Amino acid sequence: MRIYNDSLITGTQTLNTNWTSAPQYLGHIANFSIQGFWSGAIAGSFSLQASSDIGQPSNAVNNALNVTNWTDVSNSSVTVSGAGDILYDVDNTGYTWVRLKWTYTSGSGQLDSARMNGKGV
Repeated sequence: MRIYNDSLITGTQTLNTNWTSAPQYLGHIANFSIQGFWSGAIAGSFSLQASSDIGQPSNAVNNALNVTNWTDVSNSSVTVSGAGDILYDVDNTGYTWVRLKWTYTSGSGQLDSARMNGKGV
């Protein structure tokens, strides 16, 4: 069984503009969760994006090579205001790659922590 647990960010990530995390490879991962915590007086929305491009993991943090086609995951958009947290829990995924997307609306703040945990066959 493949077990995966890694950070989507190094340090903190400013959320004062649109942002996407590095792509995460889901090879042999059937179920995953992404959890994030942010601070500040920020407004915007988080969502997941997925790709079924073949691609290749290029290093230990699974940054994607040749993954160019991304689609917003249905019903994953969550509008937020102020400090808070979010948890996505996804079962029986069929796509090859996933990433966390932030769409900025107003204010200032930062993503203090974002982690992905995966389990598979």
